[in-house]
Amino acid sequence: MAPEIRASWLKYTMRGVRRQPGDVAARVTKATGESLVRAIREAPALAWMPGDHFVTICTALRDTLGADAAREFWNESLHDAIDQSLIRPLAMGGLKIFGRTPSALCKRTPQAWALVTRSFGEMHVEPSDDPRRCTIHVEGLPASARTPALLHMWEGGFIGQARFVGERATVATETNELAAGRAHFVVRW
Repeated sequence: MAPEIRASWLKYTMRGVRRQPGDVAARVTKATGESLVRAIREAPALAWMPGDHFVTICTALRDTLGADAAREFWNESLHDAIDQSLIRPLAMGGLKIFGRTPSALCKRTPQAWALVTRSFGEMHVEPSDDPRRCTIHVEGLPASARTPALLHMWEGGFIGQARFVGERATVATETNELAAGRAHFVVRW
């Protein structure tokens, strides 16, 4: 099965793109193509769309903003996504069960990814004795998703999650297995 993503997630991302200053939205739209933007706008929120659409948007953001600013975009986007209707129950449940820590949100990230994607790689969190660290593993990434632009999304997102609970985080990304569809993120706060 080809990777898929919920249209609602693409719509949410494009709303964030439109809120960027200057001509960022126009440049990202040009890079992704007006037909893709239109298809996202017209799709029902819970429809499944090709996962490559998300990779295209991630790549356009990285190419338009640069890697650091793309991570900052995802920091803001995924920080704010915690209050979105599709993600909020998972995030708030994690905070209630595991405490108001970045670790609680990291533990819920695999379920959130599985909620908005299909056949788009699987995530799991490695248990840690260090209460200020979590390691997230992504496996089974389809070939089209084995790109630094998608990794920037997760890196920024993990920092945004930590910020949601008042912590400053850093992310170290291990990409030596990316060609095989695997990446590893060590988040510290």
